[in-house]
Amino acid sequence: TAISAQGTSGQGGVTFSVTVTLEDSDPDARGGMTASAALEVDSSWPGLTTRVTGYLAYDRFQTVTTATGGSVVAVRVSEGEEVEADQVIVVLENDEAEAALARAEADLLKAEQALAELLDPGPPPMTRTQIERVRLRYEQAALQLAALERQLAELTVTAELDGTVTDVFVVPGETVTPGQRLVSVADLSEVTAVITVDELEVTGLDPGRPATVRIDAFPDESFSGQVESVSLEGVPRDGVTSYEARIRLPGDPRMRAGMSVSATIVVARRENVLLVPVEAVYGAGREAVVHVLVDGAPVAREVTAGLSNSIFTEIVDGLEEGEVVVTGSLEVDAGPFGSGQPRHPGGGG
Repeated sequence: TAISAQGTSGQGGVTFSVTVTLEDSDPDARGGMTASAALEVDSSWPGLTTRVTGYLAYDRFQTVTTATGGSVVAVRVSEGEEVEADQVIVVLENDEAEAALARAEADLLKAEQALAELLDPGPPPMTRTQIERVRLRYEQAALQLAALERQLAELTVTAELDGTVTDVFVVPGETVTPGQRLVSVADLSEVTAVITVDELEVTGLDPGRPATVRIDAFPDESFSGQVESVSLEGVPRDGVTSYEARIRLPGDPRMRAGMSVSATIVVARRENVLLVPVEAVYGAGREAVVHVLVDGAPVAREVTAGLSNSIFTEIVDGLEEGEVVVTGSLEVDAGPFGSGQPRHPGGGG
């Protein structure tokens, strides 16, 4: 009728207390008596799952920064406001750049006049060196003017995508420098859970796998998603290599980038498989070994192990249903999911 929420760590793994209520109790039964129970559950294994943690991120996100320095004249958006691509969001001014533009325009005009005089027939022709010098002066003036025009155009800052303003970092009158943040914009309709998976769990974690995501901020809700991508290159840390995976979620206006999440991902499914406790298996694949109880003594046997999670390991070959395998603290009948018959503790080594 109940399973303890907190497990107890031991040599053979983690054990949980299960309470069974008897419908027809024996009048001779007394508290403290030792009892055993056989439990029958669904014979199909729901699948191999992995549970990981991470955080939320927006798929399409822009932090608008300044390409040039100046003073903030106007901030035309506010947090939570929806914007469109190319919409003006911040206006800057730069007196020095505007003065430089005026000088560049005057320099270009002089260069144009000099070039016109060069091409106009009249006095004795100029030398080739003088001609090249005038042409170069004109080209440099034109390039300088174009660069200053681009710089002034950058004083009018626009959004690059359709979305919602998630943060505003400046106020009118503030002086900004190149690269400084102005506004952040995100497409709230596309949210991703970014999770970290260690190397033992990444196998089978392919794009398209279904996932159930829980967000710490909404503890009573869960969200369905799919694995969108898994990084090909891991990051080693403290002897363990981890891989980043991304789970696509339906957009929800309550979701915010940076929120903590946990995700349960089904990485494989099997039906009618032979399972043993994970602590009973040594090694993996075709080199796995279990200890089978024969005439009361454990005997090592090579088996082929398949899928595994934190509780069970699938035995593909080498073991028959009903045989008893030995764990560090418990003997259990091998069999379909849930059909293992617990034996008395201490039977294994």
